[in-house]
Amino acid sequence: MRLTLSTKDYLNTYMADEYGQVCYTVSTIGFFNAKTTIYKVIGGSNDPEVLATIQWRSFGSDTVWFLGREIPGKELLTSRKKSSCVPAIFCGERDGLTFRGSSRFYTGPDGNTYKWKIQSTNCWLKLDGSPDQLAKYHQRNLGIRTPKHPPYLEVSESLFHMLDHVVVTFVCAEKASQRQLTNEVSSNAIVSTVIGVVAAC
Repeated sequence: MRLTLSTKDYLNTYMADEYGQVCYTVSTIGFFNAKTTIYKVIGGSNDPEVLATIQWRSFGSDTVWFLGREIPGKELLTSRKKSSCVPAIFCGERDGLTFRGSSRFYTGPDGNTYKWKIQSTNCWLKLDGSPDQLAKYHQRNLGIRTPKHPPYLEVSESLFHMLDHVVVTFVCAEKASQRQLTNEVSSNAIVSTVIGVVAAC
């Protein structure tokens, strides 16, 4: 299944299936402490239902409301942190979705543990311990070297029973990916500055 995003902004978009039927809508308000609401569209209804709400926080843990529960971001998607020589302040450890590790783990409604592989482009999901990709985000391609296409989330049929979970955790995983990218750019800039200062001494 392919869920095509209407825009490259995954926090403000709608997701439509191969037939053009809108299945989910994502809307975000605010900036530093933004709030994202994910709506599920059922049967082409003009009155979509709220599937999940995510309160992002610049400092402190994000909060997710999903399936009638309030869940700390660090509990929805967990991280098995790896050691790093980069100072903690640049690793995004202030919140639950931005550890420096490259994977986030989620326990699905079927009891299985799934792993979102966090990358600066095209994060993807697999069953923990398996090499097979079950979902993958493809960012927009402008068609310069390869065929042009809008951004889309590709989902295996084996995950159709938990598609809502895939969509909600995708939004969280992509947010973690973007935060990690921002942190790495900031830390690299500071390291370069320090090296320049040392070299000038």
